[in-house]
Order: sequence, then C-alpha cells, then structure tokens
Amino acid sequence: ALGAGTLAALAAIPLSFRLAERLADRWQEREGALGKLGGLAREYAGWRDYPGPMRTFFLLTLLEGLFPIATYWVAARALGIPASAVELTATVPLVYLLARLPVSFGGLGGEQAGFAAAASAVGVMGAAQALAVSAVVSPFALLVALLPGAALWLLRRERASTPQP
Repeated sequence: ALGAGTLAALAAIPLSFRLAERLADRWQEREGALGKLGGLAREYAGWRDYPGPMRTFFLLTLLEGLFPIATYWVAARALGIPASAVELTATVPLVYLLARLPVSFGGLGGEQAGFAAAASAVGVMGAAQALAVSAVVSPFALLVALLPGAALWLLRRERASTPQP
C-alpha cells in the first residue's frame, strides 16, 4: 500500500503542474484572493522546470513522514505492545494532521488523544496502550526538535568563551 501510494503520488505530480497552470491562466486577471491564488499557482507550475529539486523535496518529505511512524513503532515495541508498521502507517499521519489544527498549544494533548482514539478505532491497540505509546513518543520528539537549538547554543557559548585575536 505504501509503495502504491508513493507511485500514485509520483504520477500525480506532473498532472498537478498542468492543473496549476490552468488555474493560473483562469485566475490571472482576477482581483483579491483568487488573483493571489492564481499567482501562487503560476509559481508552483514553474517548478516543472526543476525536476531534480522536486524529486529531492518529495523524497525528503517521505522521509520526514516516516520518522514519526518509526518513533511510534519503536515506542510500542519498547512497551511490549504489538503494533505493525502498516497499522501505524494508517494511523500516525492522520493523527499528526489533526494535531496541527489550531485547537491547542502546539497540538499538546491533541496528538495523544488523537492517537489513542485512532489506534483503538482501527484496532491497532487499546486506548490505554495507545496513550502510553504516545506519552513515550511526545517527550522523545520534543528532545529531537530541541537538538538543533541546543547545538547552536553550545556553539555560540563556545565561541563566546574563546579569546578573540
């Protein structure tokens, strides 16, 4: 299913450029929001001329999407909860999408409740188990997100402490 979805997305990319170009042509003379969307569509259609960066962007997007699934899978395994990568692939991206809705501070609580509801509804695991897995993943994801900032802080601190010539 993951392979078929990837192939479908790859096949849809050229069609999306054509659609964007048609929308840009249709909305080119419009005022307001449609005019701005037409300009955005024109910019997007221009990316057709850069297949290398588009492929790289697509592959990095897939890699970024697989990371949360992998962290949930590792957390479930660490807690002794049997959940397959396929089952988590069906639930985790949906939960991440819902957690990005502006209903709480940074999705706090939304991701955990969403995963508990989705995983139990699909039958991946019970709600309590899903909540435990999500409670393990959330602090880990926060630590990973903080690493670049911590590295920059340490680098600047080191530079500030070394004497300048």
